[in-house]
Amino acid sequence: MSAEKYKRRLTAIFSADVVGYSRLMGEDEAATVDTITKYREIMADLIEQHRGRIVDSPGDNVLAEFASVVDAAQCAVAVQKEIESRNTELPVARRMQFRIGINLGDVIEEGGRIYGDGVNIAARLEALADPGGICISKTAFDHIESKLPLGYEYIGEQLVKNISKPVSAYKVLMDPRVTTSGEIEKKRVMPPWSKKSVIAVGISLIIIFMALGIWSFYLGGRLTKPATGGKASIVVLPFKNLSDDPEQEYFSDGITEELIGALAKVRELKVISRTSAFFYKGKDVDLRTVAEKLKVDNVLEGSVRKSGNKLRITAQLINVADDTHLWSETYDREMKDGFDIQDEISKAVVKNLKMVLLGTEDERLAHDYVRRFGVNTIVKEGEKIEGGLSAFGANIEIAGTVNGGLEVFGANIIVSGKNQDDLKFAGANVTLSGEFLDIVNGVSANLTISGIFEGDLGVRAARITIAPTAVIKGDFAYSTALFKRKEGSQIMGKVVQLETEEGKAWARNKRPQEKDPDYLAKGLFWIISTIALIIVGLLVNYFLPKQTEEIASTIAGSIWKSLGIGLIFLIVAPLCIIILLFTAIGIPAGIISAFFYIIMIYISRVYVGLWIGRKLLGNFNESFTAFFFWPFVTGTIIIGILLLIPVIGWLLRFFLLLIGLGAMWQVLWNSAKPVKKA
Repeated sequence: MSAEKYKRRLTAIFSADVVGYSRLMGEDEAATVDTITKYREIMADLIEQHRGRIVDSPGDNVLAEFASVVDAAQCAVAVQKEIESRNTELPVARRMQFRIGINLGDVIEEGGRIYGDGVNIAARLEALADPGGICISKTAFDHIESKLPLGYEYIGEQLVKNISKPVSAYKVLMDPRVTTSGEIEKKRVMPPWSKKSVIAVGISLIIIFMALGIWSFYLGGRLTKPATGGKASIVVLPFKNLSDDPEQEYFSDGITEELIGALAKVRELKVISRTSAFFYKGKDVDLRTVAEKLKVDNVLEGSVRKSGNKLRITAQLINVADDTHLWSETYDREMKDGFDIQDEISKAVVKNLKMVLLGTEDERLAHDYVRRFGVNTIVKEGEKIEGGLSAFGANIEIAGTVNGGLEVFGANIIVSGKNQDDLKFAGANVTLSGEFLDIVNGVSANLTISGIFEGDLGVRAARITIAPTAVIKGDFAYSTALFKRKEGSQIMGKVVQLETEEGKAWARNKRPQEKDPDYLAKGLFWIISTIALIIVGLLVNYFLPKQTEEIASTIAGSIWKSLGIGLIFLIVAPLCIIILLFTAIGIPAGIISAFFYIIMIYISRVYVGLWIGRKLLGNFNESFTAFFFWPFVTGTIIIGILLLIPVIGWLLRFFLLLIGLGAMWQVLWNSAKPVKKA
C-alpha cells in the first residue's frame, strides 16, 4: 500500500552547500546573509535556465532536481564559474564558495518535495567535493562522460554516512578535456583505504627516520663539540706532599698517576700525559702559563697531608680562562691500604669531574642494575649485589654489600650493610647504620644516623637523631624541625643547615656546574616537533576534511563558547576516566578513553593553528594550498614561536588548548545527534 501511496521517479539531484558558513556568520552575520541571498538568486536563475527546479533551500543548502543529468552538470559548472567571478569583488575573508554534489537516483515525490537514498547520496557527494568544486556519482558519470567537454577524476568507492554500500564518485574537472570510462576502467585503481594506509605509513616512517637521524646525529656529539679538538681538556698536576713524612711523596705521586689513568679512560676528555704533567713537579708555576703551553682549559691540582694514622687529600679543579674554581673537595681517610685509598679517591674525583666538565654520570648497564619490589625487601648479611640496587617496598632491610649505587623507597628502611656508591632514600622511618663510601642523600619523617659515612651526607627529615656510633667524614647538611645529636658522634666536615645562606651556597657548590643553554638542541627539537605537528594536521585533514572545516568554523564562530566548553571538558573527562579505571569492568573503557583524550589534546592545536592562519592570511581561494595548507602551516609556526616565550607561552598553551578542545567537543556532540533522513 505504501508503494502505491507515493509517486516514484528517476531524477538528477543537485545539492549545494556553503563552505565555512559558520565562520562567515560568526565574523559578520549581516554581510553573510547579503552574500548568500545574492548567490541564491544567481543559482536560482541558472537552475531555471538549465530546466531545473529548486526543491528546498534551508540555511546554506540548495536542493534542486533536473530531468537530465547533462543539464544538472552544465548548471553546476555555470554556478561555480559565476560565483568564482563574483567572489573577486569581495574581500578575501568574505568570499563565499560552494561545494556541489550530483546524483542520478530514484526518489519519492510528495507535495513538491523529494525523498530517498538518491537525495542522501547527492548530499554526501557534495561533502566529498573540493571547495568551489563538483562531485558526481558513477550513475551520473555514465550518462554524461562523452556528452560534455569536461574532465573527470575518479576518486574511488567512498564509504559515506548513512549509506550502506560504498558510492563510486568522480570529481568534475572544469577543463575542456574528456576522460572516458573505458580509460578509467583500464587503470588499476588502488582502493581508498589502501591509499590512506600507504600515505599514513609512509609519512610515519619519514617522521621516525628523520627524528632518529637528527637525534642520533646530535647525541653522537657531531653538532656541539667543546673547544680543543672537540673535547674538554685537562692536566693533572702532581699532588703536593704537605706532610713531614718523605714517604708520602710516593703516595702523592701515586694519587696523581691514578687520576691521570682514570681520566684518560673517559673518551670525552683530552688528558695530558704523565710525562708532561710531572715536568712541573716541585715547580712554582703560573697556571695560565701551564695551560697555554699544554693547550688545556682546566687544571686539577691538590695536596696530601698526614697526621698520625689519618690522611687528608684535597683536590680542586680550576678553569684557567678566568682563574675560577669549578669544583673542590676534601677526603679524610685512615691510613690502611695505600692502593685501596688511591683507587677509591681517584674514582670519586673522576666521577665528580665528569659531572662538572661533561654533565654526565657513570652509566650503569640495565641488565646489571637489580630491582626488587615487594612488601618486604631484604638483602641478607653476606649477600653481595653488583651493578646497583633499586628497592621498593613497605619494609626494606639492606644488610649485605651493594656495589654500584643504592636507591631505597619504602615506609620502614634499615641500611646496615656496606654501600660502595651513592645512596638515595625516601621513607617514613629510616635507619642508616652501615658503611657508606660515597655521597648519601634522602628524605624521611624520622631519620636515625648511626653508621660510618666516608662522603657527604645531605638529608631532610622532620626528626633527625645522630647516634654515638655515627662517624661522618664529609660534610653534614640537613634540614629538620627536631635535631638530636648524642655525645660520642663524630662529624669531621662542615655542619650546615640547608635553609641558611651558607646551606644554600653549599648545595650550589655540590651541584654540577650549569652549562649554557643548548640552543641548537632546542632548535632541533622545535623544528622536529613542528614538522611532526604539520604532518599530523595534513593527515587529519586528509581523513576528516569536513570535520576539520567544521571545527575551524566553530572556533571562528564563537571563541568564548569554545573556551568555556573546553574548560569543562578538560576537568570532567579526566574525572570520568579515573572513575572508569577504578571499576574492574570499566578498565578497558578507561584506557581507551584516556588514549582518545590524549589524542584530542594533541590534535587540538591543528584546528587552532588553522583558525589563526586564516585570521592572518584570509582565504585567497578555495584551492587546498590556499584554503588549508598555508593558513595551517603559518598558524602552527606562529603558535610554536609564541609558546617559546617564558610564562606567557604556558598561559597561551592552556588558552589555545581549551579553545581547540571546546570546538572539537561541540562538533563531536553535533555529529552524535540522530540524523533524520531526507
